[in-house]
Amino acid sequence: GNVSYGYADKLIISSSGTSLSDVSVESGFCICDPQQLDRKFDNEMDYTEAINKSKIVDTSERPSMEVGLHAALQDLGQAVLHTHPLCLNSILCSKQAGSIIGNLYSKFNYVFIPYITPGHELSNMVSNKNLYEALPVNSSATVIFMQNHGLVVVCDSLKECVAVTKEINEISRYFLNQRLRMQAPEQSRRIWYSQPGEHLFPDSVVLAKETMFAHAYVFNNILQAGLIPRCLSDSDVNKLLKLESEKYRREIE
Repeated sequence: GNVSYGYADKLIISSSGTSLSDVSVESGFCICDPQQLDRKFDNEMDYTEAINKSKIVDTSERPSMEVGLHAALQDLGQAVLHTHPLCLNSILCSKQAGSIIGNLYSKFNYVFIPYITPGHELSNMVSNKNLYEALPVNSSATVIFMQNHGLVVVCDSLKECVAVTKEINEISRYFLNQRLRMQAPEQSRRIWYSQPGEHLFPDSVVLAKETMFAHAYVFNNILQAGLIPRCLSDSDVNKLLKLESEKYRREIE
């Protein structure tokens, strides 16, 4: 995942390929000018050039490839936290995700985004202000559920972002456990395996070895709970493999 905080007219964001646990006051982040990213992007090259130009402090590190998403959400709150909670992703990577989200998380001010390729396409999608028209003005937290991807929480503090993220994942855990109890024993106790080439989320494509156990856990959760996996299409997978920003991540992981 990645995290950012808006300070004055600057955006402090975790670096590409850096685990959240490795971000410190000395390294693991970049300082950017969000105004450089406040527009629609024609293609990945256009987006990459804008990211490079947005860096205020020249370092060897590169801002997260989702920096456009973070910049687009600054009007909704100073802090933005993007994560891939395993229990939530067990719902988001199922074909029933849309209907479950509407029933399970109605207490939150949220939007649900169908799967779209990370990077400039996701940035363009999130920057569409029409997405948030139905949300209450000045809400304490804005939540974005991204199909086959993960969660974005926007608040005025990182502490609030973490609290909301944990609450959502715990609600997801409880839902899965309830679904598990409803299944026949042979369904709920069976160990399920995905087939080669089946991917539930982007990191499974880009960082297959590193996310192998997480992918197996999510896939197994979905089927044990009686849900249907929604795998990325061949077109989705090929687009991810061709992204320069994802090639960069693979090289430094």
